[in-house]
Amino acid sequence: MNKHADIERLSLLFSEVYPYLAHYITDKYGIKTGYCLDVGSGAGLLGISLAKITDLSIVSIDDDSASIDITVKNILFEGLAHRKTVIETDVYYIPFVDNSFDLIVSRGSVFSWQDLPGAIKERYRVLKPGGKIFCGGAWAAAK
Repeated sequence: MNKHADIERLSLLFSEVYPYLAHYITDKYGIKTGYCLDVGSGAGLLGISLAKITDLSIVSIDDDSASIDITVKNILFEGLAHRKTVIETDVYYIPFVDNSFDLIVSRGSVFSWQDLPGAIKERYRVLKPGGKIFCGGAWAAAK
């Protein structure tokens, strides 16, 4: 079984959802500039969709090296390397100082978080005062 192929196949399955989700997030919160963290980014498609319609600088994190490889490939394909950063790390240690991000998004990775309170606490640590978090499963839930 080829993990890269599985991730790419799954990302294609949901690829049409991300632009709509990105518009929903920007319409709901009005955050179109600043810094966005995409947690458990998988193939990076939500962050890419947000980058296409905003001036946000996007940081995608995932603990899976195959996902990181595919995210980098997708970012390069879309010509967004100047606006997106990709870091391999887990959801319990986000390597940024407190109050770093205006918007934090995560779609689909929540089901794999072993320590849900720890993962949520880490998000709030790096969220700027007045920032917003959009996190959830299939379609995500807004806070």
